[in-house]
Amino acid sequence: MIVTADHLSPVDLQDALSLVASADGRIAPRLLVDQLSAGGKRSRGEARAVVRLMVDSGHLCYGYIHGVSILELAFSHPVKITEKVVLKPPRTGHLEMDGQMVITLEPGAAFGGGQHPTTRLALKAMERCFDRHAEFLTGEAGIALDIGTGTGVLAIAAIRFGAHRALATEVDPCACWEAQRNVVLNGLSDRIVVLAVPSPPRGINAVMVTANLRLPTLVDLRSEIQKTTAPGAVLIFSGIRPGEVQRLISAYGADAFDFLNQETEQNWSCVVFKMRSSV
Repeated sequence: MIVTADHLSPVDLQDALSLVASADGRIAPRLLVDQLSAGGKRSRGEARAVVRLMVDSGHLCYGYIHGVSILELAFSHPVKITEKVVLKPPRTGHLEMDGQMVITLEPGAAFGGGQHPTTRLALKAMERCFDRHAEFLTGEAGIALDIGTGTGVLAIAAIRFGAHRALATEVDPCACWEAQRNVVLNGLSDRIVVLAVPSPPRGINAVMVTANLRLPTLVDLRSEIQKTTAPGAVLIFSGIRPGEVQRLISAYGADAFDFLNQETEQNWSCVVFKMRSSV
């Protein structure tokens, strides 16, 4: 069988995307071919054709790290993340349907374009939290805090879901610039502030805190997060491996936060806490 664009099935597409996503969004071309052809599912020639067509169709793109060629997920067309959330690059047509919200993100180097499971998990958790705690999260005095904002997607989504204001923090100056650019693209410069700081300012009384960060950083930030969080606030932490969840619960659940739920996708987990009303 010769694989052509007409023969690129949803199974071919999903297999390739899942393999790249499970490798944290980037993979060596040879390794992807090896995995697509593993177990005789496809010949190596068919696997190579699938990879080539994925690049030609704009689903994957080539990149280079330390002089080594890699394949990574491309952000060149609208991506539906949840029932409500669609992410799209600029100059890409997508009509916003009833009950749907479209967020525009400029493709760049910062993390958080929606292709990675940790971003999807955080957005899905955010959608559920706004559905269940809308009155508390959308009050005029409330502010959403996104720590390590990357592209700014979670801060932008918080406003689109109904938060009155948002503060996004980021230590990487390039990511900070990209986040600010995406805030402007979505017309939210008057409602989102992006700060190049390592930890959130104290005393802002955030009603929601989001952080797509690894476990050691989340544990290190626990005290700072508690000082910036309002009673009853919702905390959404993604970027955690399933085997790390209990350590995160132990770090946050001791005295100030209640564990609400955990969702897992492709060996990544998202954990939701709620700050107790009286601490």
